[in-house]
Order: sequence, then C-alpha cells, then structure tokens
Amino acid sequence: RKKIISIHDGFNDKAYNKMLDKEICRMDLNIPKEKLIVLYAGSLYPDREIENILFLAKKFNNVLFYVIGGPEKYSNFYIKLSKKENINNIYFLGRIAHKLIPKYLFASDILLAIWSNKVTTIKYCSPLKLFEYMASGKKIVTQNFTTILEVLDEKLAFIADNKSFNDLSKKLEDAISNKESSHGNLAREKAFKNYTWNIRVKKIINKLK
Repeated sequence: RKKIISIHDGFNDKAYNKMLDKEICRMDLNIPKEKLIVLYAGSLYPDREIENILFLAKKFNNVLFYVIGGPEKYSNFYIKLSKKENINNIYFLGRIAHKLIPKYLFASDILLAIWSNKVTTIKYCSPLKLFEYMASGKKIVTQNFTTILEVLDEKLAFIADNKSFNDLSKKLEDAISNKESSHGNLAREKAFKNYTWNIRVKKIINKLK
C-alpha cells in the first residue's frame, strides 16, 4: 500500500478554459436553440442501464435528450428500443471525436452522470466525464456512489439515490426547475482548482517527493 498513489482523474483545462456560447454551439451542432437539452456522454454497455435515460425521456417529453457513446451495436439497440417505445425526444449520436465533446457540453443545459450498481468498477472508478462535466459549468445530475461523492456534494450537483429511478427523476426535475442554480459554476470552480491534468501531475510529484 505504501507504493500506491490513489488520485482522481482529471481534464484538459485548455479545452474548457473559455466558456463557449451555448447558442453558437447549438447552431454549429444543429441543436434546437429553444429546447432544454439533457446530455449523457459515456459508454452504453448493458451494465450502465441506459434504459433509464429512455424512461426519463418518456417522462420529460418536453425536453430533448442527447446520448453520446458506443459501442455502435448498443447505440443501435437503444435507437430501436426508443422507436419501439415511441420515444421521439432522444437522439443517440454514437461515438464522436473527443475534441467535439466540449462543444456538446457547452451546448447543453443539464448533464447526466449516471451508472448502476452492476458496473464492476463503480466502487473505485474515477470517470473522466465527471471532471469534463464539471469544467463545462453546466448543471449535473448524478448518483450517490461513494466514488462520486468523493468529488461532488449537494452544492455542486443534484445527487440521486443510486438505487431509485424515482429519485433520479426527481433530481432531474429539480435541476430543470432550479433555473438560478449555482451548482454548475461552483462545480467548474472546483474542477479548475483541483482536477486539471497539471494539478494531478503536481500531486503525484509531491507524493513522490
């Protein structure tokens, strides 16, 4: 144990240093500027229980949901499932170039950072997307997994019980209704203060010293 340094992941501050204008990003990405946009970026493996996003889309039918990620076969599976369930307000974009992720985050209103207890690494993961989400300054809806709570608290995000879809739905509703929320700005401040790649490297060097 004395030889192990445990440090959270981070993000490239150069990609997020300048906050891009939401309307310009939406115009560039062909996203409706008048709609509220909820976005998920990450893996679509079955253990992520992505069907919960479909359930959210079905409930919040006045909101547009964008899902970025693969593998392609799972993206196609959820496209077919959403059509079967007649859910018309969700878009699966598949995998996209990582350099485009910041523009999609800045174009959004709310970001979903959700997993499930089936994810084998959930007790010790440090997901990259969490820190990129924080850096974008957008509202985050997430779940109370231990590893996530090491980074976020109720002042920085809307945190749902990881065993309850109803609570996840409620937290999304809270994020939507709380238009003057400071969560996103506070999360962005913490990201730049603690989780850039350069800061991460300095932490490692200090540990080695």
